[in-house]
Amino acid sequence: MSAAAEAVLATNREIASSGVRWVVWLARGLAGLRQLAPYAAIELLLPGGSLIALVLWLYRRRKAAAEETGTANSQSRTSRQISNTKKCPASGDIFTVA
Repeated sequence: MSAAAEAVLATNREIASSGVRWVVWLARGLAGLRQLAPYAAIELLLPGGSLIALVLWLYRRRKAAAEETGTANSQSRTSRQISNTKKCPASGDIFTVA
């Protein structure tokens, strides 16, 4: 290939990759707008909507964080309960040691 043809191919590759980057950026931006749309609607439609939207956003974030940590806490409680469980050799009964 000639140097001119290689230069044209390199330019076309750069244009194609920048186009892909632009589409990815646009998709991420639209996904972010979808998450913010309910809060924006509350803010625009209700009196005091900014405060209501802020409180709702904080509540939902706290709820999501509690669900994540709640799962971890329940798993750790379960493992502690299992480690505190003993079996009576004589009767075979299972009991928990405090």
